[in-house]
Amino acid sequence: GADPEKCAMAKGEHSMPLEIVRGDIAEVEAEAAAVELSIAPGGRAKQMLDKMKESFGLDTPLEPGMADIELAKSGRTRFIIRAAIPKWQGGGAGEQDALARACANAMSLAREFGLRSVAFPLLGTESGYPEDLALRTEKAVLNVALVNDNMKIILVLAPDVGEA
Repeated sequence: GADPEKCAMAKGEHSMPLEIVRGDIAEVEAEAAAVELSIAPGGRAKQMLDKMKESFGLDTPLEPGMADIELAKSGRTRFIIRAAIPKWQGGGAGEQDALARACANAMSLAREFGLRSVAFPLLGTESGYPEDLALRTEKAVLNVALVNDNMKIILVLAPDVGEA
């Protein structure tokens, strides 16, 4: 199929560019910040999902690839968007698809809440994803979102992550 990143760049003359910075996501000026919620495979995952359902008042449990949003309790952002990322198991268990879905679902929530700016860390790396794969996957999803949204999206890389 077509490369979503190339399609987004080709159509993106009217969209805002994806801003990529290095540093601490807590220091970035944005209405929302995404955070990685790592979902471990196995029986413990169901307990974690049930606890999250109870804690966050979700109608359905937050499964890998899903996202939710709540008001931030402190910091520079108004909202926190949690993206549920499965633990990396070598790439054969649909991890990259779940990462892309979680990122896309986080963007859908930002759109639904009418946010003008959102900061994303490099999702997946806390769950063991190779940094280059996580970066390519997230950039592709965010670039596609930028074609349809008039929103500032900031991808915040840790200082030690390889060049984009």
